[in-house]
Amino acid sequence: MKPGPHKRTMREVRDAVLKEAWRPGEDSCWETNYKMHKRGYPQLSYNGRVYKVHRFVYLSLHPRLKKHVLHKCDNPKCVRPSHLYAGTDLDNARDRMVRGRHGAYNNNPYRDSSGRYTSYELRAM
Repeated sequence: MKPGPHKRTMREVRDAVLKEAWRPGEDSCWETNYKMHKRGYPQLSYNGRVYKVHRFVYLSLHPRLKKHVLHKCDNPKCVRPSHLYAGTDLDNARDRMVRGRHGAYNNNPYRDSSGRYTSYELRAM
């Protein structure tokens, strides 16, 4: 009987993600080009589960994380470990408020709280 396909470990997948990331400068963000999540974050699938790529990278380094992974750099495509940090629900809410991504998405009355267009706005297009 042939052995099954080798399943890559989280560390192997993380290392591949970081190796493929675009690194334009010494202190800059490391951007990835994985398929985008509907809210603008790159995502990947691992062991049948879909992860936001920045969260996957952080989890592979800090496996006890239970809440949010936030970006110091405010760049959703960034996977550079030094630009990521763990936060609570309150930290995440504060981060959204400070960066203007709360409520009606920059006070646009035609978008819902996730930033998607409402049915009213789509009809007007």
